[in-house]
Amino acid sequence: MSSKTWFQRLYLKESVLSVKSSLNFFDFKSFKNDLILLLPQESKSSRTRIANNIINRFFSEKKLYTFLAQAWETYQDEELLIQLTRYEFLACEPVIAEFYLEHIYSLSEDALLSSQVFSIFIKNTYGRKIENLERWLSASMRDLGFVGRAGDFYEVRKEAVPKLAFVLLLHRLFFEKADNIGYDDILNSVFWKFLGIRDERTVKNILLEADLRDVLLFDGHGARKMYGLEELMAGKMKF
Repeated sequence: MSSKTWFQRLYLKESVLSVKSSLNFFDFKSFKNDLILLLPQESKSSRTRIANNIINRFFSEKKLYTFLAQAWETYQDEELLIQLTRYEFLACEPVIAEFYLEHIYSLSEDALLSSQVFSIFIKNTYGRKIENLERWLSASMRDLGFVGRAGDFYEVRKEAVPKLAFVLLLHRLFFEKADNIGYDDILNSVFWKFLGIRDERTVKNILLEADLRDVLLFDGHGARKMYGLEELMAGKMKF
């Protein structure tokens, strides 16, 4: 039996609702208590379980004004919020991230894959068939927008290039600690892959556009920040 952690279902709509709703509260304790009431499930036990799941994933520091909440408050962009939620979710669910990188990321857009790929992966990972995890894994890939149903198969979906999400995460992950980051260090990070960007050319094009728009400096060898993350979060960056 594998020692890998047993992951939980995503609940994307509920997670997005929770991030948006968190801005209506003044303290974390009130938010946590009321989150159970905000969720749409009829069963209190289900709402409690899902609320705890969301808190552990997206509010792990036990504070309200999270990165996701700031991005929503500033940009009011549902697609951006979902793109950033993709990263947050995959960053805290290594088994699901492993599946995505091994079985989805390398496929071309419109490629088809059998539903058996989920069953085989779960069995290889945990040493036995676990139907709940198979369902949760396939649902996560659909909810995150990586695949869609195509009859008896799953089809890899084409997604909009998450340029703004890329720039915000670049600042959060790298520019909070240093003013410069090497281009190779960016390419070696998985954050842009978690966003759904599929090739290095797209990464370079985003950096070049960000340089052109005076969001950061990029010379082909590395990037240098021009603004802190808080400054980007304080005003709407057209990108």
